[in-house]
Amino acid sequence: NQARAIKLFASAANNGHLWSQIFLGDHYGNSETAHFEPTKSYHYFKLAALQANDYAQYRVANFLLLGIGVRADQTLGIRYLEQSASSGSAEAQHLLASFILNKKISGDDKEALELFKAAANQGFEKAYAPLGTMYRMGIGTQIDLERLIYWYELAAKSGDAETQFELGMMYWAGNEILPDKAKARTLLQASADNGLDVGAYQFAMYLTEFEEDPFLITSYFIKSAQSDYIPGLFQAGKRIRNGDGADIDLTQASLFLGKAAIAGHIEAQYEYADMVRKGEGVKQDFKTAAKYFQLAANSGNGPAMAAYANMLENGEGVITDFKNAAIWYEKALNSGVTNAAHNLALMYETGRGVEQDYKRAFGLYKQAAEIGILQAQVNLGILYARGLASTQDFERAHMWFNIAAASGHQSALKFRERISTKMSRNAISDAQKMAKICVEKALRGC
Repeated sequence: NQARAIKLFASAANNGHLWSQIFLGDHYGNSETAHFEPTKSYHYFKLAALQANDYAQYRVANFLLLGIGVRADQTLGIRYLEQSASSGSAEAQHLLASFILNKKISGDDKEALELFKAAANQGFEKAYAPLGTMYRMGIGTQIDLERLIYWYELAAKSGDAETQFELGMMYWAGNEILPDKAKARTLLQASADNGLDVGAYQFAMYLTEFEEDPFLITSYFIKSAQSDYIPGLFQAGKRIRNGDGADIDLTQASLFLGKAAIAGHIEAQYEYADMVRKGEGVKQDFKTAAKYFQLAANSGNGPAMAAYANMLENGEGVITDFKNAAIWYEKALNSGVTNAAHNLALMYETGRGVEQDYKRAFGLYKQAAEIGILQAQVNLGILYARGLASTQDFERAHMWFNIAAASGHQSALKFRERISTKMSRNAISDAQKMAKICVEKALRGC
């Protein structure tokens, strides 16, 4: 009969029986039960605390500090916490040290160190990591990497995912301690498998560095993405979109990338905008695509600058604006997106959004031609043939038409045949040699 048992425990507790007081404190202090009564729990723990029981002192301190079952009283709560810590309670030592370290109460770093040490030496696992961190940072003591490793290793073995991650990163980087790739792999995987989102992400990055199984890599990026870890959302989305270590799933890819884009991840904004523009895994929406391209472009993403410029040029999701399109193509080019040179060259050749400038168009076409953009090679050939930006040069025109034609550009083939009628056999032979040499030089300096 539980009711009778409780009555007997209460009688014993009121007569000073310590373990009856503690039993009833725990009984009424369990918030997950129907008999949770914090006021009664506080009452019985306080009776036990008066008998200098360290556990009861710790529980009373918590009631007073949190204001549960009794009016909050930090001063009295700290007093009980100090009594409990002095009596040897590892939990109290840990909590008191945390308060000191976080400047919630007075005390110096050395005192916090000694309290963490006392708790850790009793096997209180939560004290391992902060104690290791104090040795790592030289808080309250000199930096001591040997003790740092000792306490971090114990914390990691106890299943502390965050410490597994920290120690794994330290072994991987090898900046503070000697590198150990095997330990780094084990610890990072443990942190990932224990549910730490950044652990899953960094474990996937570790696997990527060492070119391990792409399916395993993607699985851990997905694991981090499922916890809405923003870099993980981007990596998982991009890899699923491209079928890198996973079956292509455009719908899932767009969901991951969309979340990352909304959260402000710049590369994800570009990738998501590209999917929305093309209608990959999501309804095609030029306006939304332009929005995210612009966001990424404003944050310095070169490919987004070029894509946004293209949408401005074509009036996709935005009002056609040649002037701003040219500005964004220029920015993209300056940020290293060389293929923007072709689009910008077209604008200078036609005078759209900029003052017509054949010399500028010529230089840009040459830049684009050298990276293999076939239409730029053709257009460069046309400028040579017409002498619009330099001295008329049929041989160089033929060379560029020939190079583009060899890559399958049909118009280049026609232009090459047409200009051949205006050239001598020797000139054609020279142009063909020039094309061969140009290809051998990877199109550079032609």
